[in-house]
Amino acid sequence: MNTYTWSIDLTECFVDKDGLEKAIKNIYVSCVATNGTTYTKETTLIELDQPNAASFIPFPSVTQTIALGWVWDKMGAEKLALQGRLDNLIIQIENPETIFIPLEL
Repeated sequence: MNTYTWSIDLTECFVDKDGLEKAIKNIYVSCVATNGTTYTKETTLIELDQPNAASFIPFPSVTQTIALGWVWDKMGAEKLALQGRLDNLIIQIENPETIFIPLEL
C-alpha cells in the first residue's frame, strides 16, 4: 500500500484584492507517493475562488493544514485521481516495459 505526502510548494497572492492584503489566488501543491522503496511526485496548480471578506484568513495565519484543506476541497475527485496516477507510476518504475541500452561503437 502506498502512502501519500502532500505539501504546499508556493502560493501566489494578490497584493491587495478589494482591501484584502496577500489574499491567496493560486496554490502550487505537490504529492509524493511511496511504497517504502520507490517514490514518485506530481505537482499541480490549484486556482482558488476569489477571496471575500467574510471568510478571509490573513496570510500569516494560513497554515499548511488550512491551505491543504482548501486544495483538497477545490480538487474534489481529482485528489484520488492524482494519487491513482502516482500509484501507476510506481508500478511502471518497478516493472518497466522498456529499458535504455547504449550501443557499443
